[in-house]
Amino acid sequence: MVFFIASSCDWDQVTQGLVKLGFKLIDSFGPKPVFGVLPDNDLKQDSLSPSQQACQLGQRLLLKTFKVHHVFRDDILNTLFGELMKPTSPVTQYLESDIVTSSPQLLLESTNKVCILFEKLDKMNPKSAERLLSALQPLLKLSPFLKDTLILNLRKAMFSRPLDSRKIGALGFLMILKHFRVVGALPSSQISQPISLSQIQADVHSSYSPASNEALCLEIIGNLSRCLTQHVDVRLNIYQGLCEVLLRNSELMNPVLDLLFFQLKKYYEFNEDVKPPLRLEPCIITHGDKVYLAEPLAHLVGCAQQCLRKSQDIQSQKKSTETEDDDQDGCEETFQKLQNLLVTLTKRVIEAEMEDFELDKSADFSLATGVGVKNNINAILLLGLYEVLMEFTFEMGKYSIESCKEVLQLFTKHAQLSTVVKEKSAASSGKKNKTSTTKTPNSLIALKAVEKFLTVIICDERPELEENGIDQLIQNKGFLTYILSIAVQKLGQVASKGTCEGETQSKEKLLKVCFNIGRLLYISYIDNQQKGDSTDQKDRKLNSQILEGLNLVIEMACKNGQNAVLQCLSSLEKETEMKERLRTSQKNEKIHNHIKKFQRLVVTILNENKDSQNLKEVFTLFSIIAHLVHHLPSHGEEYQQTFNWLQKVAIEHPIDDAATCRHLISLMLQLSKQTKSLPQILLSLCQDIHSQLGDIDQDCEVEQNTHFAVTKANICPISGILTLTLTYLEADLDDIDSVIKCHKANMLAANTCVEEETATQVETLDRSICIRLGLLINSFIELTHSAVTTSPCIHAMLKTVTKLFNVLTSLTKHYISLYTNKAGHLGSRFEKLVRLVSQQLTPQTYNMIIYVQLLESDVSEESEKKGKKKNTTHQKGIIKAMKQGKMVPSLICTIELLEKFLIQLSKKSKRILKDQHLEIFASIQKLCIQQLSREFLMTVKLRKIILKSQKKMKFRSQMRMMMMMKKTRDQLKKRKVNINHHRKRKRQPETFSYSSFFFFTLF
Repeated sequence: MVFFIASSCDWDQVTQGLVKLGFKLIDSFGPKPVFGVLPDNDLKQDSLSPSQQACQLGQRLLLKTFKVHHVFRDDILNTLFGELMKPTSPVTQYLESDIVTSSPQLLLESTNKVCILFEKLDKMNPKSAERLLSALQPLLKLSPFLKDTLILNLRKAMFSRPLDSRKIGALGFLMILKHFRVVGALPSSQISQPISLSQIQADVHSSYSPASNEALCLEIIGNLSRCLTQHVDVRLNIYQGLCEVLLRNSELMNPVLDLLFFQLKKYYEFNEDVKPPLRLEPCIITHGDKVYLAEPLAHLVGCAQQCLRKSQDIQSQKKSTETEDDDQDGCEETFQKLQNLLVTLTKRVIEAEMEDFELDKSADFSLATGVGVKNNINAILLLGLYEVLMEFTFEMGKYSIESCKEVLQLFTKHAQLSTVVKEKSAASSGKKNKTSTTKTPNSLIALKAVEKFLTVIICDERPELEENGIDQLIQNKGFLTYILSIAVQKLGQVASKGTCEGETQSKEKLLKVCFNIGRLLYISYIDNQQKGDSTDQKDRKLNSQILEGLNLVIEMACKNGQNAVLQCLSSLEKETEMKERLRTSQKNEKIHNHIKKFQRLVVTILNENKDSQNLKEVFTLFSIIAHLVHHLPSHGEEYQQTFNWLQKVAIEHPIDDAATCRHLISLMLQLSKQTKSLPQILLSLCQDIHSQLGDIDQDCEVEQNTHFAVTKANICPISGILTLTLTYLEADLDDIDSVIKCHKANMLAANTCVEEETATQVETLDRSICIRLGLLINSFIELTHSAVTTSPCIHAMLKTVTKLFNVLTSLTKHYISLYTNKAGHLGSRFEKLVRLVSQQLTPQTYNMIIYVQLLESDVSEESEKKGKKKNTTHQKGIIKAMKQGKMVPSLICTIELLEKFLIQLSKKSKRILKDQHLEIFASIQKLCIQQLSREFLMTVKLRKIILKSQKKMKFRSQMRMMMMMKKTRDQLKKRKVNINHHRKRKRQPETFSYSSFFFFTLF
């Protein structure tokens, strides 16, 4: 990159290649849409994945090229705009290259291309169009022509037929309202006056001036008011964007309040004697049997109350600064009318019953009928209305007794309706006495309001008032549970998406609010733990919710880098500001101190009585520890201490919960990869699996003792542990295979004279690979002895064993290439490895294959005896794993290949590897003699599997093999096997191997 910046000319060919490389990196490593949804790809956070770093490198290449080399600017823009115009193209990675923000004047030279992009804006995806407009927003203040073009295209899109085009028009106008600030308050009388675009052009074509934005904003608000008669999605976008408009452009307070008041009057019943106070019929459209939502009434009321509270803050700021406006009376009048409407609406909703909204326990909530769909929509609107009125009453009431009482009354109404909907939905789906599986709608209470509720209830921070109603909120545990559920929902949205519905704060402010909520949850959980053991199910559920929320807070902090983690942990310690410029050791110590706090909480729960233990809390605490430990250096003492503690817990504490046991084992294996103790942990787990499942030889007894207390069969199902173990075994084999390939490439690249130091390093690496494989082979020997019965585990084990033999074949071919190119020699460790495979692994692998075939034959015999035409699910699983997976032929073929290459290696190295494989032959023949008395070896299915495996091998003489099969079949009929005769036969190394001879002799 340094050389590239220094070369401003004479690098045309290289620069063109760099431009192509930049686009290739962005296209290859950028985010890909999953089921039409584009995942978040924030390339400005502290911790980036390798793919994100590659995408960021491509963006930097394009940005530097665009700045330095003017010759390639057109090519970059043409390619960039071409990618943006693709309907299915995710434009995020192209828009984050910062070309507009870093060099807007250079982009103005291509104004015509930007105008063409604006003209095709309505053909894009709404989210992509929104991000594009946000990226190009700085150009609008520099070029009046671009602003004119954009406004004309947005007006055309707003009233076009496609729904996405209308959504793009609304989002574009809201973006303009946010960034084109108005100087001086707008009189409300101007809002109703028609303003055409020709009246604006006199101001727009001049240089940018904030004073010229007044007519533009009034025109846009007028267009938005006409959009409030369109589709529900368009209205939702407008309601969610108006509050943010008011936050950034406070002078639009009066027009925005007038707009919301006018829209709210359409559904409000001003006659107080009439119930209900809101008309829900206009909010729903019916077309035949189909029912649709036309007006998101709860979002409308929520937007109105948020804008009203923001306007109150704006007015208080103006009064504190003693600024006077000519139209201040008009603003206060609009503000007062809307406030009175919402206050009256709250009281009337509290007095109204569900029956007034045509909702009761006898109503139909089935989604299969039009009436049921209509009732569900009305219920969702009413539930959202209760929530936004709770927030409005709590925020505007200033913790008074009356306001807290009204909040609890609204909560009671919400709980009653929610219970009815859940019960009726469960009954309509045929699930009696069970919770409904219907997805809970997103809460409309803002995250900031949730923080205030928790602060008041948990910390008991009372305002300086003689009388307040906080005690009423504290004493109602149901209300605390409800607020905690909303907090968990909102935190989950922030952790997964980076934001939550209805939030207009910046990312930094949003994280600060989340960290403060995490502190409140931590305080609440510690207080509950200090109160002592509790067997109440409600208290357990409450603690589980608190820990789940805390886990989400720490998870989102870990996703944003170590600085965010330290800021989050500082908030848990009640530190107002994080200490700046902490040394690395101090940062690690801070993180490890909090890990030890959570470790003490785990030990406290595990030492409690079984009746009072809540193992779900242990699962969540393990998740928190897993998030934090990744921000410790793997070579540090703190990391090793955490791993040792996890290992100690797994050995000493029999956790009677399968999910928690698997989570603990998974975390222990994950950390052991960094502490270089993974093979030993895997070996211990394999030995435990063998002891719990038993041996495939029924005459062999296995000790029931285990290395870990959490691997006992009566605590955790062994199938889950086996699947987890095989996953890490397979991953470790993949790592070894990649090391072998890299080592092979390096050795072949340096096939000239090798220095003494390099030769020593090569020998050390070879020895390390063989030692690592030897440890893994010991684990596989234990697994091949285990009597596994479940079909998925059998399939996974055969697949992993096949991969092991593939890795051994790759290592053997590596040594063959060394002798061919005269670049190295065979080590003694590899000879020991081959001896281990030949004496213990390979014979036991064939034993395992016979055991699996015996299982299948037993299943068939049982089904025939019972006269069943269809097998059970377990039986079908085994047959499906054997027939469709075809893992046994693949495994046999892999063993054949390994023997073939070992024979070649023995010839090139002139070592005794061939004699070692004669040991394989002898052991197999001995096994054959022992097993010939059993009739299951003569099954037809085994013959088919072996024949399929032999098709994959390229034999030079098929006729000779057929003759040999015929001869050995006759010998089997007489029950006599002449081993010496077959040993004296001349062997063809490239066409025949001893293990294949063993299988052919069976027939």
